Amino acid sequence: MEEDELFREYAKVCRHYGHIPSQAELRIATREIGTRTHRVQNRFGGLAPFNNRFKEWLSSAPQEFVDILTFPGWGRVPFGKGGRALEAASPIATARHPFLPVGLLALLELASNRLPQGFDTDLPPSLLFERKCADAFRALGFQVRNLGQGKGRAADCLALARPDRFAVIIDAKARTEGFALGTEDRKFIEYAKLHSDGLRGEGVERVYLCIVSSAFREKDVDVLRRALTGSGLHGWSLWPADVLMTTVEKSISERSDFRLSDLEQRFALNAVAT
Repeated sequence: MEEDELFREYAKVCRHYGHIPSQAELRIATREIGTRTHRVQNRFGGLAPFNNRFKEWLSSAPQEFVDILTFPGWGRVPFGKGGRALEAASPIATARHPFLPVGLLALLELASNRLPQGFDTDLPPSLLFERKCADAFRALGFQVRNLGQGKGRAADCLALARPDRFAVIIDAKARTEGFALGTEDRKFIEYAKLHSDGLRGEGVERVYLCIVSSAFREKDVDVLRRALTGSGLHGWSLWPADVLMTTVEKSISERSDFRLSDLEQRFALNAVAT
């Protein structure tokens, strides 16, 4: 196909979805509207380079195509093996969070159990949220040990600050309406018993629990406080996803002054972090 004809076909797919499509959506559009665009990623060495050329074409294309420049989804990057790669961030998102790693810009949507537009993956948002929370604690400077993510009664990961001799048990909860405790206090007690002794055997003196979700209920704080008393934890806290994002961004923007030892007290709040 000539380049002009190919871009016109691609524009049909953009209009069909109302955004710049992912590779999976291109394959679906081939069946749904009969376009010949399912292999455009081979044209210029990948979908991102193709989109760059398409954007150049739009800048001089007939007026009927110009509005596609305002569509969301520009610059997406397909997922790699294991679903760990990320969509490219929109200019608005990166402007709002100039120091936040692009891979963590999706935390808010994933925390609400939603896949952001452009995530070309079969993995559920809850599992992706667990992985991104682990990445966030790596970005803070912790040594992160992945555990049984999405499986059984194991916490998602452990975040170790070995030089400061403390560790944090991380459990990520993707919830559309925010996290409600229910009977999960029993599981958190199990986490404390399961991990505290082992970590102390490795020379870790203080162990905390941090639960990350989209939002929390204030009334659960007292319930957790009673449940976790005597559990062996030195403290615990509830972190909304936006607090985790802000903390990571601040740790990078103020890197010369940031210390994990200064962050430790925030894991012992026994309340919803702000």
